[in-house]
Amino acid sequence: MLIAAVAIVALRGGDDDKGGDAPAASGTLPPVPANFLSTATVDADPITPDEFFPEQSVAVDTHGYQRLMRKLDAGCPNLTGDLIAQLKAAHCRQVVRSLFLSRPQQGERQVLAGATVFSLDTSATAAQAAQVLNQGRGGIAPLPIPAGSIQNARITGPGGNNSWRGAVSRGHYLIYTQVAYVDGTSGAATDQPLRNAQTDLATLATEPIGDRAVLGHGPRH
Repeated sequence: MLIAAVAIVALRGGDDDKGGDAPAASGTLPPVPANFLSTATVDADPITPDEFFPEQSVAVDTHGYQRLMRKLDAGCPNLTGDLIAQLKAAHCRQVVRSLFLSRPQQGERQVLAGATVFSLDTSATAAQAAQVLNQGRGGIAPLPIPAGSIQNARITGPGGNNSWRGAVSRGHYLIYTQVAYVDGTSGAATDQPLRNAQTDLATLATEPIGDRAVLGHGPRH
C-alpha cells in the first residue's frame, strides 16, 4: 500500500521590486497510527451509505458485474449458527450486504454473488468470526434476489448448497463472499468464473478499507 506524502506548500506574497516576500507557511497532516484498523475505537467513523459497493455496474479486470441489491444495517441482523453468539451487540457495529450478478463471457455460466462487510469491534473478533464462517458453522442471510432480475434462475440466493463461501479479516473488518451459479449447478474447485467472482468482490470490498488506512478516517464530504 502506497501512502502519498502531503505536499508542503509555500505561499509567497508582495512585490519583488519591494522585496516584500511574506514568510513561508507550511503544514503536514498527523501520521495515521500503525494500528488504525485494529479497533473500531481508533477507526471510529461509521460506515457511510455509499462507502461500500457504490456503483450499480462494476468491472474488475475484464469481469463485469451488475449490482442487484445493497443494504447497510446497524448491528448484525439475520445471523445464523455460531455467528449469533460470536457477534453479539457489543462486538458488531454495522454490516453492509450486497448482491451482484455477473456478465458472463462467451461460454461461461452466470454467477450470483453476495458480498458482506462487517464492521466489528476489534481485529481479534474479526479473525475469530472469519474462522467460524470458513468452517461453515454460521453465516448471515444474503439479500433476496429482486423479482424479475434473473431469467429462469434455479437458485434462491448465493447461499445455497451449490455455493462457494469464503471469509477474510482486514483489521476489525470482516469480508464474507458467497458465490453460486444461477442455473443451480455445483461448481468444482477449478471453476474460474466462481473463483473470479469471489476474488473480484473481495477486492471491491477491500478498497474502502484501504482508503481509511491511508486517510486515517472514513469518507468526509
